[in-house]
Amino acid sequence: MQECFQAHGMSPVAWLDKLGLLGERTILAHAVHLSDEDIRIIQERGCYISHCPCSNLKLVSGQFRYRDAVEAGGCRFTVGTDGCASNNNLSMLEEMKFAALSAKMECGDPTAGRDCDIFRAATRTGAEAFGIDAGIIETGRLADLLLVDLDDPRLVPDYSLTADLVYAADSACIDTVICDGRILMEHRKIPHEEEILERAHDISMKLRTLRK
Repeated sequence: MQECFQAHGMSPVAWLDKLGLLGERTILAHAVHLSDEDIRIIQERGCYISHCPCSNLKLVSGQFRYRDAVEAGGCRFTVGTDGCASNNNLSMLEEMKFAALSAKMECGDPTAGRDCDIFRAATRTGAEAFGIDAGIIETGRLADLLLVDLDDPRLVPDYSLTADLVYAADSACIDTVICDGRILMEHRKIPHEEEILERAHDISMKLRTLRK
């Protein structure tokens, strides 16, 4: 932010807008230092914001202005994880919970960051932002979906599946993962999982040796 103001006399959002780079295909990652004017520009240009609460918390990067940008500003937002260097497990289920909780803390209101809004941001809006015909189970859409174990203790009692997925679920609740009709994980088993883990351990050991 400081470097952008020093170089261009305006915020990064305003500078990108001046260059003509902001539009409906633009996804702005993090967006934790937004002015009121930035929020107005983002909303008018139809940009998406990719909110990555776990990464922001770990790096103490800043606080996303959920109420001003989303609830009052009408900005479209998705939920993201950022990379493994600043978010170790890359769990979208955990990210949804942190997105909801951080919205409540930022707004000072326990009703902010409603589960339905966070869930939509992490699914349908995320797909829309990247131009992927998915994010919702519907005839003609790509077959991108998770099969969830509804008997998992984390999802019981089942008053609201959406609320359970946002606040209570973790990756252990996921039984099967299907991407564009292709089964990537079935009954919590991934093809060649042992080989993948062994390779990962080998790489980890090499990196540890390099650090020494």
